[in-house]
Amino acid sequence: DSNSDSDSDLNSDSNSNFDQKFNNNSESQNIKLSTEEIENLKNEQSQLNQQIKENCWIYDNWIKIIKVNQKLEDKIELEQSRIKMHLIYPLTEELWLDWLSDEQIKFEKSKDKQAILILFKKAIEDFPSIIIWKKYCNFIQNIYLNTTEEEELKSTENEVREIFESAIIHCGLDISKGDEIWDAYRLFECDRLDILQQLSSISTNYQLQYNEQENRVRKLFHRQLGIPLNGIKKTLEKYKKWEKKCGKTYDI
Repeated sequence: DSNSDSDSDLNSDSNSNFDQKFNNNSESQNIKLSTEEIENLKNEQSQLNQQIKENCWIYDNWIKIIKVNQKLEDKIELEQSRIKMHLIYPLTEELWLDWLSDEQIKFEKSKDKQAILILFKKAIEDFPSIIIWKKYCNFIQNIYLNTTEEEELKSTENEVREIFESAIIHCGLDISKGDEIWDAYRLFECDRLDILQQLSSISTNYQLQYNEQENRVRKLFHRQLGIPLNGIKKTLEKYKKWEKKCGKTYDI
């Protein structure tokens, strides 16, 4: 039996809702503009650029120029306006999610993971929200799932854990939503455990790795259960169910 059945459904639902929110901006840009609308937007773009040049401290002008560049789908101007605004003001969660969404689209073509990882680091320094942290964790997990080279796979696996551990330090104590980070982290480790379970059934060479991974999942449960987070009763039930699948019983 899979060690991650109960977590899998919960996490897929939350990720689906989250990704929908994350991609809303990209979908909203796919609107065909008339020639007149494009001309008006270009005029507005020119005026705003001039106003910003004269006085870069008017916050609303930065928001306006970013929105205009999005509507025009002027990727170069859009990136420049975001970079310049970030030099002056911290960006909101919405602005960061829009920027990360566009960068992720670029990544699909370029496969330059460093560029988007650097942007994620800037985003969590600027606005360390659980939504941005979850997206950061999801992104590096997708890199891991699409890695084929064994040496790179191990390196990326460790990178996933490092990012999850950072996410827990920053968000793991949030009473209302901290459990989302813990659940996502545990799901990653449970998926890894399932793979090792399958491999150990084929070859005994993987038994030691399986035992170590089982202990890793157990410690994650214990760490989470030591914090009074939302849904702690559900987490406890999941833990007992998981231990039963592992052939052990813990009354905690």
